[in-house]
Amino acid sequence: MSEELYSLNKQVFHLKKSQIFSIDLNVSLFLFISFTLFSIFLYNYTSTQVDDYISLREMENLAVLSTDTLVLSSGFPSDWNSTNFIAIGLADEENVLNYTKLLEFNDSEYYSVKLMITQGLYDFYVNVTYFDGSVVLTYGDTDISSSKFVVPLRRFCLLDDGTRRPVYFDMVIWK
Repeated sequence: MSEELYSLNKQVFHLKKSQIFSIDLNVSLFLFISFTLFSIFLYNYTSTQVDDYISLREMENLAVLSTDTLVLSSGFPSDWNSTNFIAIGLADEENVLNYTKLLEFNDSEYYSVKLMITQGLYDFYVNVTYFDGSVVLTYGDTDISSSKFVVPLRRFCLLDDGTRRPVYFDMVIWK
């Protein structure tokens, strides 16, 4: 009887030991898979955030460079028009916009200008207004409703239309 009890006790102990091992394995497997999935999610999220940050910084740099080109230079050739420009510049002097060049800019084909100003990567529009709010020029694609990133930039200039009145030169680039 004692041997039978010992044998039965040994079988029960062996069964409990196996059950404990199986539970440990399941818990550790669950924790490992959860940690791995969380790590993958965190990596993807962080990677997306970094990519977005880099894209936004590139757009900001391009917006500054583009507005500098437009309001600080006269373009090439210096007497360019809407059909023969190589580089667009709207100023005769730094921050003094030439009204005739604004009109030629307004007549220019959008996709050619987009290729030149944003290297074809982003949409944009330019808005020139007097300080009282009256519009001098609106050029480009103003529908930013489906954009992921929007970079606005405002410059203060003078408009040489005979009076040299101060204007806002607003440029918005988006993706």
